[in-house]
Amino acid sequence: MKHEGMGKRYPKQDITHDINRAIEEDHPAAEQQRNAQRLIERHIDHDRAYKALTGRRIAQYEVESGITESELFPEGASILNIGDPWQTLDRVGVTTLEYETGDEHSFVSAREEAAFLEDVPYLLDELRRNITAEIPTQYTEQINVLHTTLAEFASLVETPPALDTYPTLAILAQTLTDTIRSFVPSVFERYPNMWYTARALGRGFEDIYLDKTTIIPAIEQAAFDQKGMSEQERQALRQRLIAEHRTPAIYTESTLIKGAFPDTPFEDHSFDRITSSWAISAHMFSDMSKSEFGTLWTEIDRLLTTEGAAYIWPMNYARMDTKAFVESIRTYMKKRGHVGIIPNSSYYEKSSIQWIKDVYRDLLPYVEDNSIETLIVLGTQWTPDTKKRIENHLYIPPHKEQDNDSSTEW
Repeated sequence: MKHEGMGKRYPKQDITHDINRAIEEDHPAAEQQRNAQRLIERHIDHDRAYKALTGRRIAQYEVESGITESELFPEGASILNIGDPWQTLDRVGVTTLEYETGDEHSFVSAREEAAFLEDVPYLLDELRRNITAEIPTQYTEQINVLHTTLAEFASLVETPPALDTYPTLAILAQTLTDTIRSFVPSVFERYPNMWYTARALGRGFEDIYLDKTTIIPAIEQAAFDQKGMSEQERQALRQRLIAEHRTPAIYTESTLIKGAFPDTPFEDHSFDRITSSWAISAHMFSDMSKSEFGTLWTEIDRLLTTEGAAYIWPMNYARMDTKAFVESIRTYMKKRGHVGIIPNSSYYEKSSIQWIKDVYRDLLPYVEDNSIETLIVLGTQWTPDTKKRIENHLYIPPHKEQDNDSSTEW
């Protein structure tokens, strides 16, 4: 530390600074982990407050990212999915890293029961409005199921429902959720709130019933047995009981790991692909510094295999610090990391890719216009074959397939 315009040093502070810097230089992995933990701590509460339930499918991954399913999830590969346990990614080779599992889900407590019941009529009305909207006639059977289920649901909540009806209401809400999920992506994307609303109904009734019949009695019994409990002990027990009893996302093929990116428990070079759909870019990028962006790229580089690739989208959801992002990419490329972008597109357009050579010429204009859909990050061990493979797996809408050829337009 120095005075402005002077060369004087402060021995005690400077020695501490120099020692810390030496430790960081000798143990870069430890410093990376500290940076990752700080980044998570700074963003996780904001993420919990605003993160929505999702039900995106692989077909939507293709459309939104501009990359084919066979490239995002190649057979026999190891894939890390950063994001959401409600996404439909139950397939061999996929590991979903998600902090929002078990007790971290937005649990609807018994204390919130009155407010939740007041919202139910509005949620039902929203579903009715969506269902009566213009939906292709081939979904007549699904529409009939929705109407029938809604009528049964409404009959049980015309008056304040009894607690013993909550499980039935939760099952009816799950029927609504599953039926809406059965729509093909083109319809599902037009009415996403149908799925969100149905799932919110089901979770509310599930949670309140669980809280009243299992969790609260268990806490009171434990307090009686122990002749008293502190509030901290009650909250700790409550979180454990929620995690134990709440119905988790069901996976039979893939693996769900509780955690948060970029502080991960995985071995170096564990994954052939990393996907982040509406996760870190949507919920973290708008409030990150250059060093925090650098922490992400460093962790991606650590986890990717030589021919691996990370796909992050959407990049255009929220504004971020343009200078911090671009400069972090510039630093990463100096370490031989490589980056590409897929500009904004739509379901009706063929994807294109721009590999970044100069961040100010090739990247900055897109960032300033907020016109990037997907960011592609390659590790520092990338090869030209990796780029060629990705170029050959850009998503092409069905009606554009006849225009496809083996070359990539630049």
